Amino acid sequence: MSLAILLAAYGSRQAGARAAVEHLRERVRAAYPDAACAVAYTSRAVRRHLNRDGQEADSVPAALDKLRDQGFRRVAVLSLHIVPGEEYSGVAEAASAVPDLRVELGGPLMSQETDVERVADILAAHFPAGGRGEAVLFMGHGGAHPGNALYLRLDEALRRRDPGLHLGLLESEPGIEALRDRLLAQGARSVLLLPFLFGAGYHAVQDLAGDGPDSWRGHLTRAGLDCRVELKAAGDYPELVDLWLAHLRRAVDRLAA
Repeated sequence: MSLAILLAAYGSRQAGARAAVEHLRERVRAAYPDAACAVAYTSRAVRRHLNRDGQEADSVPAALDKLRDQGFRRVAVLSLHIVPGEEYSGVAEAASAVPDLRVELGGPLMSQETDVERVADILAAHFPAGGRGEAVLFMGHGGAHPGNALYLRLDEALRRRDPGLHLGLLESEPGIEALRDRLLAQGARSVLLLPFLFGAGYHAVQDLAGDGPDSWRGHLTRAGLDCRVELKAAGDYPELVDLWLAHLRRAVDRLAA
């Protein structure tokens, strides 16, 4: 049979994050009208919640098995993650474990250093230098996996373009305390907060923008900073989606070789 494409997302129950996945899926269908396009979720908790709500939500291994059973023998898997971290490692492992199926991977948004520079250019163009005392802070996920070092490279690349652009991490450093101190030392008075996740899911709504004292908004407000939140995530920027689609194109080209 013809080509199949599998989009591997972390997943979310939030409407905004799910809409971002569907929007990218529409872009894929427009680019590959003859290909089947399925979605899988790498988060077990998200799959459980969606299944409980009566919605189909497959893991990557289950989705690949279904595509093989439907007669597909060539599948391009596109990771909708930000960096090649723990979630992406699970996608790569699953993609290599399905017999009778040729699978090629399209990497996450920032798969290598050159991707970091492209992403920094795009974000800097969307958020040009503001007035004195204004800053922009993106929240990434982070973690212990070595692939998360690309977040640090992005933070550096953003500040090279504009000292008022910053990236902090939820699960590793630099965290919100370090970013709070950096912003205050820089003389910031107001901060625009944005999620740097694929979609504006729970972390964006609660950990970044929530009303509680432990949210990033809460931390910075207590420090005397005027905070504004925009729940626009990575999957909502057409130029960043273009980068994901470029990764997919390379995977599809390898399948055709």
